[in-house]
Amino acid sequence: MTCASTGKAAVAISGTTIHTALKISSSRLVPLNSETAQQYRTLFKYIKVTIVADISRISAQLLLKVDSRLKQITGNFQSNFGGLDIILIGDFRQLPPVGSTPIYKQPKQTLVGPILWRNLNFYELNEVKRINNFLLYLQKLANHWIKGK
Repeated sequence: MTCASTGKAAVAISGTTIHTALKISSSRLVPLNSETAQQYRTLFKYIKVTIVADISRISAQLLLKVDSRLKQITGNFQSNFGGLDIILIGDFRQLPPVGSTPIYKQPKQTLVGPILWRNLNFYELNEVKRINNFLLYLQKLANHWIKGK
């Protein structure tokens, strides 16, 4: 499953928003009714990995909701994210969540968010591909413009 924190990011990765994918509202997390929960369980039999893009915009509170929802769907309440593999992608130097606590900070209401965060394996990617491709594109554009004169 591929999802993101915002609609624009979701479109860019051909996914959906995390809110839509897991039926999470912006207020409190309401448990799924039995019919919907069963539909999700059927769907999640085929899902091995959940990818969440634009992670800088995900709040600690939303990460807790994702954890709770995946536990409800899988029935695995002992493991983080219901025992599913989850890949969080993004750049924390970009915009933080609006009016909320970033996932790597402790929210005032609970200690669970930072505990989830600390239990994740972190891999820092140091090579910036998007800018490299953009610079290459600018170079090609400049070469074409010079040759076209």
